[in-house]
Parts: sequence; structure tokens; C-alpha cells
Amino acid sequence: MKRILLPLLLTVHTVFGGSATHLNVTADKFAHAPGEEVVFSIFATDKDHRPADGDVAWTLEGDGGKAVERGTGTATVDEPVVVRTTMDKPGFLRLTATMEADGRKVKFIAGAAVDPDALEPLPEPEDFDEFWAAQKAIVAGANLAKAVLKDAPDSLVSGDRYKGMRVASLTFPFADGMAPATAWIVMPEDAAPKSIRAIKAQFDGYGYGGKKPPQWFDRSAITVQVNAHGYELGRDADYYREFEAGTKSNGQGYGFDPVQNADRETCYFRGMLLRDLAALRFAMTLPEWSGKALEVSGGSQGGFQCIAMAALIPETTFCSANAPWLCDIGGEAQLGRLSGWRPKYVPALRYFDTANFGKRVTCKTEIQRSGLADYVCPPSGITILYNRLSGAASRSIHYIQNSEHLTETDWNPPKNDWRQTFDR
Repeated sequence: MKRILLPLLLTVHTVFGGSATHLNVTADKFAHAPGEEVVFSIFATDKDHRPADGDVAWTLEGDGGKAVERGTGTATVDEPVVVRTTMDKPGFLRLTATMEADGRKVKFIAGAAVDPDALEPLPEPEDFDEFWAAQKAIVAGANLAKAVLKDAPDSLVSGDRYKGMRVASLTFPFADGMAPATAWIVMPEDAAPKSIRAIKAQFDGYGYGGKKPPQWFDRSAITVQVNAHGYELGRDADYYREFEAGTKSNGQGYGFDPVQNADRETCYFRGMLLRDLAALRFAMTLPEWSGKALEVSGGSQGGFQCIAMAALIPETTFCSANAPWLCDIGGEAQLGRLSGWRPKYVPALRYFDTANFGKRVTCKTEIQRSGLADYVCPPSGITILYNRLSGAASRSIHYIQNSEHLTETDWNPPKNDWRQTFDR
């Protein structure tokens, strides 16, 4: 395996620019052997990132039931506060440092791994492939003649952004009793048959996005913005309020009801992935597509969806997942890993574990970001996904200290982003 790179920069900060004092934490390296000492260094710096003085408090936690450690110290111009620890089991350490500065509390969350290559999820269901073959057959047997591609109204696509592009909404009722597949499709106007090299499918994070045509698309490709829920596109706010209320189950947001999730057939994510498959099946029949490239991408829930599509559609040529969700679903409840924001574990959810799909991905795959402060999508789970991408044509992953879940700083990092990073 390609070895993890050492950090190129030694200082990182929680607040960029301005006159505030910053809090900075680094790890001595990313990967450690079981029982090997792990060293975190906590710094205070001034607005110009020069060492400063500061009183800090810290809390250290770890996967696998590691006892919580706490302490305080004073970082000086000459010396950081140093925290040393060990962990015997594979997993991640999380150090949270805080400091009172300039009349406010600043925080920094750093992480380090112990034996990350050994991290594994719960055993997958024995009939995982059989189940998903049956789901694919539902979509493959659907009558494509029922799919409707309707040009978007001018009120939604006026202006220079969409000039020269055809924007249309897809509705594909692929199975009785299920919400249809719906998606926005954007492609060059009047494109000749087989003239467009790539379909680029994109998937949204948790919530109810995609109601209007995508703002960002590749003008030389067929962009498919797949809707997770199958609601009608371009409707009014009252329609969406009613629809969203209908997706809740037993007082839980969609996908979070353990009663619904206890049966793989009624799990909300089953319908979601079937809609994804149906939308892409239709897109792959468009005469303008050359058949050469099918690229899938998404963040968080969208990362779960694009990994699943890369696993289930062998024609996929590239997958880009940003902080993918639902990795290692049983890791917290069954294996003592630090918690993430996810549905309560029930065994049937293993059919929807992103890591289990990862084992079946063969195309080039990149994990754009795993935040070492992200406990919506914990780094342990995303690392397990990376480990199971061993059959991919190529794979890469990028870890960022003090990166929580897809924050504005992550999407638009400042020029002087000195956070410590690691690549594999």
C-alpha cells in the first residue's frame, strides 16, 4: 500500500485572518502501530501565526472503548502543550482542545490513527450480492417508454448560465408502489448522436435538495442531478412541505426509523438507491452519449449514493465521494467506535453500508475529504471504506485536521489554510 505522507505544514488554526488569537493542534504523524506513542502538540498563535501564550484545556477520546483523558496546560511562545497517549486497538483518536481568547472560546479538533489498515466493518450479509442483483433486476425490467423528459420552463432557466444548454426534468415511474426516479438533465443543445463523451451524475446530501435545476454543471457533458426522494421537480413550496412531512416515519426523519429500517425491503435507502439506478439507466440510453465515460459524485449522503452506484453499475468510470455517509453503520453500537450522526443500528442496515458497496467498486475512486473532526461521517468509517476499495482501478483519500462535516471553510478554504493534512 502507498504509505501515508507526513504533513507538509506544522501549524494549523481555527480562525483565519483578523486579529484573533488562534488555536492549533498537530499530530506527530497520521498512522501509528498498536501500542506506539501518539504525540499531539497544542499551540497558540497570534494573528500572524506566530507563537503566542495561552491556557488550554483538552479532552482525548478513542475508538474501541479507550478511556477518556483530560488535562490542562499553558502553551508559551517557546513550548506547545504536548499530549502523549497510546491505543492498543485499530481505530482513531480524537483530541479536542479549547482556549479562552479575545473574549470568546476557540476550539480545535485533531485526530490520528492507530493501525488504520486493519480497520474492518461488521461482517456483511451473506446474501448481499443476491439482494442487490434482485434490486437491479427491478430497474432493468422497467418499461423505459414510461419515462418522461420534459423541458424546464423558461422561468427556471433564463439568463446566461443556461445559454446553449437543454435543461429538462426526468420522471421515470420504474416500479408500482414506489416514488418515481426524478432528475434534472442538462446537456448541450442540439448535440449530435454519440457526440457527448461523459455522463456526470451528481447526488445531494441529506435533506431535500434538487428542487430547481443545478447551478453548476459541465457544459460539455450530460449532467444528471438525481433527486433522492422522487418528488416532482420545479414545484411550489406548499407541495414540498407536504411531501417532506410524508417522508417522516414514527416521528423520525427519513431513513432514521429503526422499525422501517429493520426490514431491508422497507428501508428508505432502498427506494433511494433504486431511484438512483433508474435515473442513470435512463441517462445511459440518451442517444447523445458516446458510452465512453460515466462519472458519479456527491458529498455526505451523496457520497453514499455515488459509491453505491459505482458498485452497482459496472460501466462507471470514475467516482468522487466527499465525506461519504453511512460507512461502518454498526461500528458504534457493535464495536465501540466513536459515535457519528446516523440511523440507529439494526442488522438490515448492513445492506446499505457504504463500506460494503466499496468492496465492489472497480473504477478509479477518490475520497475527496475525510475530516478528522467530522463525527457526522467519522474518519474510522471512511477509512474502512477506503480499505475496502482495494478492487478499484485506483484509490485516494485526503484527511484534514479540524475539518468538521463539509463546513464552509472546507468548501472554500482561505489562501493561508495551514491545517495539517494527510494523503494515502
